[in-house]
Amino acid sequence: MVKYETIEMTYQRCIGTMASINRRLTILFELMGGPQLDKLKIARELSYLRSELGALAKLIETVQEFVEKTDQETNYQIMKELPPGLALLYAFVSAWAKASKTLKYDIESFASKAESLGKDMIKKYSYSSKYQILERLYELISDIKTHMDSLEISIEKELYQYGYGKVRHTPITLIVDLVTFKVRDWPGLNDKWVCAACYLASLEVAVNKACKEWNIKVKDATRTDEFKKKLDAITQIMKQKGLEIIKIEKDIVSRLYDYRNRVLHGGYIPNDEEFAYIVEIIPKFIQNIQRCRT
Repeated sequence: MVKYETIEMTYQRCIGTMASINRRLTILFELMGGPQLDKLKIARELSYLRSELGALAKLIETVQEFVEKTDQETNYQIMKELPPGLALLYAFVSAWAKASKTLKYDIESFASKAESLGKDMIKKYSYSSKYQILERLYELISDIKTHMDSLEISIEKELYQYGYGKVRHTPITLIVDLVTFKVRDWPGLNDKWVCAACYLASLEVAVNKACKEWNIKVKDATRTDEFKKKLDAITQIMKQKGLEIIKIEKDIVSRLYDYRNRVLHGGYIPNDEEFAYIVEIIPKFIQNIQRCRT
């Protein structure tokens, strides 16, 4: 069985490297448009870009080795056995490996060009005019950007083959971008927190909608325990209707309420056991709410 930590680490490296390169390209585009051509700054950014492209080329090789250890049929089996959040990450890594397979040599070529152009930028005497340098820089940035965009499109196509198509007409790669690229800027949070937060937020929406539809009003509830009382009321209705969530454990209300407060309001990152509980129980809980409504 593939280790959870290996999946998360590989996924982070894939999207982290892509994000770094895209940010570097944006910086270079901005430097090109400045009133004066700051060759030293551009040379420095090209050096960073060359390093990141080299890392990407190596990563493509590493991820392919990771994924090729299992065949297509085994990949599907692994995704079935994983919690939903990790299954998506594993599908992304597999899709990334296939989509990037033909890019390795192009990426290495771009790294070489970035190094050469960076050296020309800082030469004391250069036979290249400002416009010739800009032309080479623009061509390099545009070619890399085209390849990065193509990689994202190819990843989306591969994910579709694994059953991850579009969610409410939003490409899955944009969802991955929202979940991962943005959360990296939030202090102390990671993808596991985002996944858990999404599950817990969906639970809150389902509970509030059910309470409104069934005209459930909790008495003497303070703002802090209102959700807990709503959750308890809905759980009692489920029991009355004979619906159970793994025999509806006695502590399900307190556990979900506790996770909701700690994750959504406290930025707590659940451990593997807590995360597995959240992604297993909440979909079943919401499904049973839907059954009670029909």
